[in-house]
Amino acid sequence: MSLAEQYDEAVPLVDLDPDQIRQVLINLIQNAIEATAPGGQITVSVRKLEADVLITVADMGPGIPTERLDEIFEPFFTTKPCGIGLGLANSKAIVEAHDGTLDVSSMPGEGTKIFVYLPIQ
Repeated sequence: MSLAEQYDEAVPLVDLDPDQIRQVLINLIQNAIEATAPGGQITVSVRKLEADVLITVADMGPGIPTERLDEIFEPFFTTKPCGIGLGLANSKAIVEAHDGTLDVSSMPGEGTKIFVYLPIQ
């Protein structure tokens, strides 16, 4: 598995708790690692939008069935045999506490992208 990084140098500083946002990124990247088969790629990108900084974590995993997308941010929802289902729920709560949003795009067989929008102050 490989990790690709793409960073926009025009990204401004954002007022945030670095430990909490680090935990969000750990959760998202760990999920991407667990979803991606050997030889696959995970991409982490950061770019500036008009009013937000957008962090995207994309994997080449199996994707999430459309009918399950609404459930992935619910506490205790998991598809993993050893998971407890709190990583995405906690991540969403942390991002929302920073006045941001967490969103997902996924297609079965094509992978998943998680989007973290953090407002520019």
